[in-house]
Amino acid sequence: MRSGLVLVGVAGADSQTWFVDPVGDAGSSVDITGLRVSSSGGGLGLEATVTSNPFWCSGDGGDLPLLIAIDTDQNPDTGSAFYGTELEFAWNVGGNEPIFLRANDWAFKVAPQPFGGLGWECGPTVGAFSATPRHSASRRRAASTSSP
Repeated sequence: MRSGLVLVGVAGADSQTWFVDPVGDAGSSVDITGLRVSSSGGGLGLEATVTSNPFWCSGDGGDLPLLIAIDTDQNPDTGSAFYGTELEFAWNVGGNEPIFLRANDWAFKVAPQPFGGLGWECGPTVGAFSATPRHSASRRRAASTSSP
């Protein structure tokens, strides 16, 4: 089964969009029930909601069993073998942290983050990744180190 998601937004605009997925269509796998995509201050938030599952966020380091792949050019013939996606947000179990990956031939390779920060959230029925733009992180750092 193929599924896709097209996101359109205005640069710099704060917004959020919800996509609903029917409950009970995942068989014995984790059942995703929705996806929220948000932007605020140039940052990006991707949050998946799931039905309760004993394997969701139950690992010893609070691992996040969520991978979000994005097809930036809507062309399945470019990018990776994973439906032509070029970017991934994923969980690095060994490093116990979120990672950013780019398509490398037909697979993915860890890439330098084009963000000021990459965050994550993992709860009983939610998993999320967030990316903060570099300029926001620089401004916060400068503001916190300046003297009155």
